Amino acid sequence: MLGPRALYNIEVKYFGWREVGVETAVADRIAAYHLENRALVSSFNPLTVRRARRSLSPSTPVALIRRTGWLKYGYWLANGEADHPHYSLVDESYMAWARRRGYRVNVWTVNEPDEARRLARLGVNGLITTKPDLIRESLGL
Repeated sequence: MLGPRALYNIEVKYFGWREVGVETAVADRIAAYHLENRALVSSFNPLTVRRARRSLSPSTPVALIRRTGWLKYGYWLANGEADHPHYSLVDESYMAWARRRGYRVNVWTVNEPDEARRLARLGVNGLITTKPDLIRESLGL
């Protein structure tokens, strides 16, 4: 455990069509460690997102991870409480769309300070990065 203030983004990397129990196992571990209000479960696979939503507590949000190409339309197959788009998909019209749907927007992978500032001005909820110190500093946090 990372401590009482940590928030966990658990990405399920299962790309199959059939249910094999991965989502149930993730939900079981979240419940076992009492992380229902501190975890978010995400996946590129919209079917995994759907199965996770059925397995998880209502207080644990799910998110579709989206990128360019046909995967940016995965929300047609699964909805969640959040959306994790590639940063290149995010502009003012995307943010208006996400707000209408009630999504929290957590953008990946943002490693450039100028891009982080642009996204912060647009009002994203979170930035996923491999350079947290650089991004935190560039945002004055």
